[in-house]
Amino acid sequence: MTTYYTDTDKLLLERWQEVNELIEAREELIDRIDDVVEVAGQLLARSLEPRGYAVEASPKDVAIYLHRSAWADRKKGTPVYFTLGGFAPLGYRKHSEAHPYLWLTTSDLEAFRQKVDQRIEFSRSLRKALGADVARTWEHHHCNDADEPLGRVLTDYDDRARCELVSSPEKLHDFAMKEFDHAFQIADVVERQLFVLLGR
Repeated sequence: MTTYYTDTDKLLLERWQEVNELIEAREELIDRIDDVVEVAGQLLARSLEPRGYAVEASPKDVAIYLHRSAWADRKKGTPVYFTLGGFAPLGYRKHSEAHPYLWLTTSDLEAFRQKVDQRIEFSRSLRKALGADVARTWEHHHCNDADEPLGRVLTDYDDRARCELVSSPEKLHDFAMKEFDHAFQIADVVERQLFVLLGR
C-alpha cells in the first residue's frame, strides 16, 4: 500500500530531531506554567486571606477558585465559589476555552442537601437581589441556574495575551486580583442569599 505524505508531514520528517526537541521543550514548559499557577495561587492567598477569602489554584483545571472563608463547612466543603479559568493559552493542559472566564459555581450545594429545584430558586433569588443592572453584567448563554448561574467571559484576552498572563506568577496574580474585583463587588449579596438558603 502506498503512503502519501502531506507537505506538513514531509517537513516534519525532514526535521524529525528538531520536532522531538520542541515536543520535549513544550512538555517542560507546561510543567513550568504549572509552577507559575501554583505560586500565583499562593500569592493570591496571602493577599486575600486577611480580607476573609480562601483561594485554591489548580493547574490541571486551568482555574483559580475563590470563596469567602465564612461560606465553607469543615465537613461538606464550600457550597458556592467563584472560578477564574481559561487564563492559559490553548494547548496548555486540556482546556479548550477561547477566552478566560469568571463564573459563580453552585453545583456543590448538592452536598448541602439542596436539590436542583432549590438551586434554581437560589439562582433566581440571587439575581433578583443583585438587581437587574448588576445581574445583566453576569449574563452569559452558558450560564444555567442549577450549577452556574452567573458568568462573565473575558473576551479582551486572546491567546497572545494569555501567554503574557502566565509568563510570571506576579502577572497572573495581578490579572486575578483585577478580575476577582467583580466577585468582591457581589460577595455580600451572594453571602446573604446563601445564608438564607442554608438557614445560617
